[in-house]
Amino acid sequence: MARREMYPEGHLPDGVLVVTAAIDVQQDRLELEFRGWGLGEETWGLEYIVIPGNPGSVELWESLDQHLQKEFKTVDGIILKAACTVVDSGAFTQNVYDYCRKHQPSRVYPIKGASTRGLPIVSKRSKDQKTNVVFFVLGTDTIKDTIFGRLGVEDKGAGYCHFPLTYNAEYFDMLTAEHCVTRFKNGIPRRE
Repeated sequence: MARREMYPEGHLPDGVLVVTAAIDVQQDRLELEFRGWGLGEETWGLEYIVIPGNPGSVELWESLDQHLQKEFKTVDGIILKAACTVVDSGAFTQNVYDYCRKHQPSRVYPIKGASTRGLPIVSKRSKDQKTNVVFFVLGTDTIKDTIFGRLGVEDKGAGYCHFPLTYNAEYFDMLTAEHCVTRFKNGIPRRE
């Protein structure tokens, strides 16, 4: 929370070149975050939104449509929208696939996490054989290691993570809830 900072009013922080959106699907809500990206993968949390409702309902996904129309303005007056949106397909998979299939021309893709050590952050694109939906497999262990490493970057610039004053303690509790442990299987240490 000590990293939170005041962003300029009415426009994106200087350095944001691209905006992305990510959606986590929970039993009673969608959690959406817009993130700005700059050179060297410097990032800015832009907006975190909880959209309550049943992910099995059409109404909740229609509400998401409205949120994804959000526009962000640079200091130069350029309008940016999410260049790509990813939706976690671990829960309500069919609803996620239905939504993403309809929106894939707008670069909205389902993602599947795989906790196999050594997987790249994003694997090559795949296509679901039954639905023809393009999806991506994410190396969740690699992502978590990367995020925790980035949270250790103290100087603004490449790899630094910025957060706005609007992010509360609950956001940071969720962000840092997991930790790495070493477990032994047949006498061999494994990080999990």
